[in-house]
Amino acid sequence: MNIYEPIGAPNYELIHVSSSEEYAILADFDGTPRADTWRPVHVQRVDYEEHKKSYPSDFPWLGSDVLILRGHTVMALRDLLDAYGELLPLATDDTVKLYALNAWAVDALDESRSSLMRFPSSGRIMHIQKPVFFPEKVRDRLLFRLPGRAMPTYVSEAFVERIQQAGLVGLDFDLVATVP
Repeated sequence: MNIYEPIGAPNYELIHVSSSEEYAILADFDGTPRADTWRPVHVQRVDYEEHKKSYPSDFPWLGSDVLILRGHTVMALRDLLDAYGELLPLATDDTVKLYALNAWAVDALDESRSSLMRFPSSGRIMHIQKPVFFPEKVRDRLLFRLPGRAMPTYVSEAFVERIQQAGLVGLDFDLVATVP
């Protein structure tokens, strides 16, 4: 089974958050449920490059730790998304419906075998250069994140195939691990 980290595809629209305070709300996603207290964060779609029109994306890119999805994307993948996280509505200035995916966390990282960069002061993980996952914890998961703030959302090969079959655009996928 292959595990991928989604990345924004070049020349597709991006997401900007209205303020650093609102960005912090999304950056604080750690896989714990938030629907009961959720207030939509205000975002806007922007071009990939200044002065060059971008293609519309089914996953306007904010970063790998929080996937953003258009309304029709949610409809196409709803059966998968509901099982692996919660969709939280975002506020926009137009009629395009956008949602943030708060993926459920799975403590699946084999830290002793992974290549990690840590913060010197605390020892917390700063960056995962090459993850190694416990197979029994991810084998049946189509998507997941690791516990903690600013951790990527990882997706399985089956999830990538589902996106491709649905004709959804705006994401590329970086192979980060193979799980036996």
